[in-house]
Amino acid sequence: PDLSVVARNLTKLVLRHNEITELRKTDFVNLTRLMELDLRFNKIRSIENEIFLSGNLPGLERLDLRDNEIQHIARETFSRKNVPRLEFLNHVCNGSDMNQAAEFINAVSSNVH
Repeated sequence: PDLSVVARNLTKLVLRHNEITELRKTDFVNLTRLMELDLRFNKIRSIENEIFLSGNLPGLERLDLRDNEIQHIARETFSRKNVPRLEFLNHVCNGSDMNQAAEFINAVSSNVH
């Protein structure tokens, strides 16, 4: 099968336990119908804030980042402008530095209801 067609029609993507270390702006290009992204139990340390720009994931409603090592995230990454349909974001158990974790939680909680 043509995997580009499969990717365009994907609504749920589970990538837990894959030792992913970073999320780049090109990682989820053309997944325009994706509604749920599960990235639990990886080793993600950083997320490029441009990852959601240009409508990469316009339908994303659920994002699970639990149990990673996120240490850097820009404040605008999860803004309503970038992910307008995001309703659920799990970000517990990330980072070891409390200052960095607090920055991450503040960036997220101010934009997700």
